[in-house]
Amino acid sequence: MAEVKIAQASWPAGHPEPGDQTGKEVNISTVTKGFTEAYRFNGDNETKMKVVKAAIAITNSHLVGYSNTATKGQSRNDFYTDMESCGWDVNKFLQNKKQTCADCTSYVYTLWCIYCPELRKWFEAARAKGSGNCAAPGSVNSAFVNISKCFTACSLTDPQPGDVVNRQPVPPPAGTGHGHTALVVSVDGNVDITASDFNVGSSGFGASTGPMPQIISGPPIGRTDQVHIPNVDNKVYELQSAIKKTNMMELSSQRKSDFNALRNSMINNSPKMGRSIYKTAELYDSNILKGDQESRKEKF
Repeated sequence: MAEVKIAQASWPAGHPEPGDQTGKEVNISTVTKGFTEAYRFNGDNETKMKVVKAAIAITNSHLVGYSNTATKGQSRNDFYTDMESCGWDVNKFLQNKKQTCADCTSYVYTLWCIYCPELRKWFEAARAKGSGNCAAPGSVNSAFVNISKCFTACSLTDPQPGDVVNRQPVPPPAGTGHGHTALVVSVDGNVDITASDFNVGSSGFGASTGPMPQIISGPPIGRTDQVHIPNVDNKVYELQSAIKKTNMMELSSQRKSDFNALRNSMINNSPKMGRSIYKTAELYDSNILKGDQESRKEKF
């Protein structure tokens, strides 16, 4: 199964105060299931990666805390309006070091609004009616697909960095009543979740990682067809070197012995998958190794 990492604002770890009070209110976590739908940006990969890198930098800054109420004057819209006041400039937001709030969907929605202005239409339309509000789990499809026209529903089995994954809220007793939205930032380690192209500064917390106690059911994310590996012995074949060598320096018997021992150890420790393995000394004999050994291929 693919290792999928998401950036999220996590409601179980939420505090009403602005900013991340625990280092886990916003976090980057590994997820295996729990979402029911996914949406992919229709535009270029460069924009997707800008969003992913901004998400990593802002999450690791811990400037955003979780809040979905107006307790103590905080609002789930605060992250949106604070980014807006910074001119949607990530560096400026990070350098201001103003602590703010978002909930799961408004966090992902705002991250994408930074580089996808069309997505802001949802908030602006609500604001014009006097009820400005970021998208919620139940309105992700409307905001990302129907209003912005910039996203298309995609499969959960083939996640990519930049994908928006969502779970519609299911009321009790069938569900908890809570939906959840997150942003895919890495699949099988294809994005460094600790690096930043922005001036993040110090927050007192390390890289954002955290549990996902709210994700307890649902279809798996990522391909699962690769987990059924047969336990069948490998077949090992000994090959003769096909390279003709001239004027080669005498090989160190100790180094060649070490090479053979390492080669055999790797073969013996290989997973039993019914594969064919070919043993040859050619890689040793025909390549320059550390030390004083060299070889030359005969010119034809």
